[in-house]
Amino acid sequence: MKNRIHAIYIAIIIGLTAFGAGILINHSSSKLAYIDLSAVFEKFELKKELSIKFEKGTLNRDDILNDMYISLEKMVKDIEENPSEESIIEYRKKEAVYHEKKEQFESQKVAQLKEYDAQILKQLTQYVKDYGKEKNIQVILGATGQGNLMYCDEEMNITDQVISYINVRYKGDTNE
Repeated sequence: MKNRIHAIYIAIIIGLTAFGAGILINHSSSKLAYIDLSAVFEKFELKKELSIKFEKGTLNRDDILNDMYISLEKMVKDIEENPSEESIIEYRKKEAVYHEKKEQFESQKVAQLKEYDAQILKQLTQYVKDYGKEKNIQVILGATGQGNLMYCDEEMNITDQVISYINVRYKGDTNE
């Protein structure tokens, strides 16, 4: 009876060892890498271009608001020098328009940021997938610095290669 139990234990140990070895062999042939997502995002040429475009749009809207504000300040001075009911009513109307425009511009700004981020992430994701396929990488993890990847050997870090690849692809050169 004891021999039978020993034989079963030995069979289980051999089976588990073989299973573990199979997993190790299988995993050792797989290729795993990671990228620093914030670095890739910030250094992506599309992100840089859209940031410039966003800033120009913001500056244009700020100029419009500044002109409206200066006009309102001038109206306040005029009202102080020569108060009239019509000028106060006119001021309040223009002040309301100014605040509406300010809210409208802020909403446009938020919507545009979301649109640009979605556009960047969509293109970035496609390029990272393409990179993984071209380099026969089975898994590319994205490190965000928020604890989802606590440690990984630097040899697995392909951030710089991916940044180079996506920017070459974005510029239209597929000979990388």
